[in-house]
Amino acid sequence: MCGPFPRVALGSSGAFSRIGGRKWWRRMAEIMAVACDSTGRPRKKLHGLRMLDPGVFSKLPLASADSCNVARNAGIDSRWRGTYAPTSRYVRALILMDRIETHASSAYWSESVIDDYQNMELFG
Repeated sequence: MCGPFPRVALGSSGAFSRIGGRKWWRRMAEIMAVACDSTGRPRKKLHGLRMLDPGVFSKLPLASADSCNVARNAGIDSRWRGTYAPTSRYVRALILMDRIETHASSAYWSESVIDDYQNMELFG
C-alpha cells in the first residue's frame, strides 16, 4: 500500500461503508498500523475519501480529505431556517467550509482517540 506511491487514498465501502462506525474504526486501526510508523506518523501522505467529518479527520493523520458534504448540504433549503439563515447557496457553502476549516487533522495516529470526539492536540 505505501510502497512506490507518494500518496495513498483511503476509502470506505462494503462492510466498512459507514464512516465513523465501530467496525469502520477497527478497520482504520488496522490500516494505520501499516500506514504509520511506531510513533504514529504516516509513512506516506494519506488522503481520506468522504472523510471531512471533524469527528473523523481530526483523529487521523491525513494530508488531505474530500467529501460531497458542502455540495449536498448547501443546496438543501429546509436545513437553513431562522432569522439569520443565509440567503444564498453560495453563502451556505462558505459557512460549511468555514466550519470544516476550524478543525485540524491529527499529526499522528493513536488508537486511543477512537472514542474521543475532540482533537485535544490543538491545545498542546
